[in-house]
Amino acid sequence: MDLPITRPSLNYFLGLVPALLLTAFLAAAGMSGLAALSIGLLIWLIYCSSHSGQEISSDKQFTRAYYGWGNLHLGSWQPLPKIVGVTVKSFSHMGSGPAPSRTSWGQWDTSATRYEEAVILLSVADSVNGLIVGHYSLDELPATLQLARATAEYLGVPLRTYLPLHSVSLP
Repeated sequence: MDLPITRPSLNYFLGLVPALLLTAFLAAAGMSGLAALSIGLLIWLIYCSSHSGQEISSDKQFTRAYYGWGNLHLGSWQPLPKIVGVTVKSFSHMGSGPAPSRTSWGQWDTSATRYEEAVILLSVADSVNGLIVGHYSLDELPATLQLARATAEYLGVPLRTYLPLHSVSLP
């Protein structure tokens, strides 16, 4: 079962900068402009079409974090501990405004923002620790609950939710 911890990394502009730098370096090193541009474009396409995630083997004995491109997944398998449940919990943390600068003269934004998210955990037998499947925005809560239900069904374990009342009404 493939657990989408991260979305496909279609971050075009972030991948464009290293590709352009590589192209400029290759052209400055004496490679023809067309060949350098082709290599840079190839590196950029590979970067933009790659993704990462975590998966559980079909026999439910192993798990791996992987980096992938297309259907190719690269990562090493690790033994999966005994899972006794899937838990969805709300989690919040505080973020603050920008840090003061030398020119702010003691005036800066000290406001704090509360960020809320849902976390899917795999509960491990006889352990206070669990395996984090992923962090998801409360705006995506229906899809998060659907992923948690599918994971619980796949593993044959119960699903537990600990969510604030204002976040969603469960069916």
